[in-house]
Amino acid sequence: MPIDPRASPHLHRRRRLLQGLPAALLLLGARPAAALEQRNYRGALRYLVGSRENGRETFSVTIQPDGLRTMRAQCEMDDDRLLRDVTVTLDPDWRPVTAFVQLTIAGQFVGATWYRFSADAAEAEGYTRGEGRFSQRFPLAQPADAFGTHPIHSDAWNLARLRLAGGRELTSPRFSSSAMSNGGSGPTLVRFPENYLAFAMVGRERVQVPAGGYDTDHFTMTVVPKRKVIHIWAFGADCIPARMVAEDRVYELTALSGDAK
Repeated sequence: MPIDPRASPHLHRRRRLLQGLPAALLLLGARPAAALEQRNYRGALRYLVGSRENGRETFSVTIQPDGLRTMRAQCEMDDDRLLRDVTVTLDPDWRPVTAFVQLTIAGQFVGATWYRFSADAAEAEGYTRGEGRFSQRFPLAQPADAFGTHPIHSDAWNLARLRLAGGRELTSPRFSSSAMSNGGSGPTLVRFPENYLAFAMVGRERVQVPAGGYDTDHFTMTVVPKRKVIHIWAFGADCIPARMVAEDRVYELTALSGDAK
């Protein structure tokens, strides 16, 4: 609409301002935005050595209507002076799609890497203090079964793959961001040898932790070459960790809120 030369200076300025705004911004004021349909929950765990707290983990998870889920986690390990930031996305079959891992130790940057998983490849693009800029690619004959990013919640998600397999042993490829048990190297893309990890269902158990009491599925993850058995208790359709025990280390859920299932 042309500006009437007889209009007041104030009206001239207002009309020029409105004409300069993008149409999308004007529409925001005219109609309410549609509500997003994803489901969300968040929580926290504490890390114990004996009875002494030596770390903690906070996480938030978003699940899209089609089953795509994304976890954002921050892990702190006091004894190792380690801080890890993780974002990982799984498809509706609980297979890895993308991830990002950043690692700092003693307040110093160690590395940051982006990951992508497809039906025929696992890829990584990153930079670490030790390796510099790097690219990795592993061709796959079948999709990767899991990607270990080292949050406890990520470990608990292995329960979902076990459930889908009816408790049978899983043999498809598995990867990790670090071969160290505390995730303190890299982050790079590490492919585990066949039969390096073994998973087994133990049974249903009631577990009491600081966040409350939960009816859980108890399963084990064994690092075969080291004969190291890790016990994990997880619950619900979202496979939320209530407790994990690895030798003298205990990890317990301390808080949970939102629309978890």
